[in-house]
Amino acid sequence: MQDDSRERGRLALRSAGRSASFRRGDRLIVAGSASVEVLLVEEGLVKAVLPDRDGAEPVVGLFGAGDLLGEIGVVGRRPRSAHIVALTSGIVVRVPGDVFRLMQQRDDDVRALLDESWWQRQRNADARQLSQTRDVRTRVATTLLSWARDFGRPTESGLLMRGVSQLDIAQAVCASDKTVDAVLASFRASGLLRTGRLWYQVLDPQAMESLAVLTESQTDQ
Repeated sequence: MQDDSRERGRLALRSAGRSASFRRGDRLIVAGSASVEVLLVEEGLVKAVLPDRDGAEPVVGLFGAGDLLGEIGVVGRRPRSAHIVALTSGIVVRVPGDVFRLMQQRDDDVRALLDESWWQRQRNADARQLSQTRDVRTRVATTLLSWARDFGRPTESGLLMRGVSQLDIAQAVCASDKTVDAVLASFRASGLLRTGRLWYQVLDPQAMESLAVLTESQTDQ
């Protein structure tokens, strides 16, 4: 029933907004700008990036079809706290902020969708904070698995994830590109991973998960 309610919330937002396409590299939201609309992702993949004075721009999350973007700033009437950058081409529905606030107050289904979005944000923030206490190898493994399971496509050879670069992975796990390159090379050599330009494939998700757990337990000892 909860899933039905959230889907009805998405249908309501589609009726209240307008569709717009985007391409890889487009900035759908710019940190520091006014929160004037909420975006509902229909197709494609985007990343949330925190502005950083040193230019590191850590990746704090990926979002895909069905996800809300910018709702926290609109509801709280606060400026944008992160950039939203497209990793692939896609489509979003743009809902004006004042319209969204009214729908949040009057529509139970939109409110259910908003509650789910906020719960997911908190869960991801908690997982990211916990991940930072682990070694880089574990952080890379868990990040690859999480993204592939949430946004990848099952194939006969494992989970295929498109749109993500090695730099995106490095910025998500807060490690240097060189360090992440070495970790990815070790995964490839172990037969756990295949990579190419803007894609990777987890060949054995269960084995990679077991490796992450094993490495984590060794680190904790």
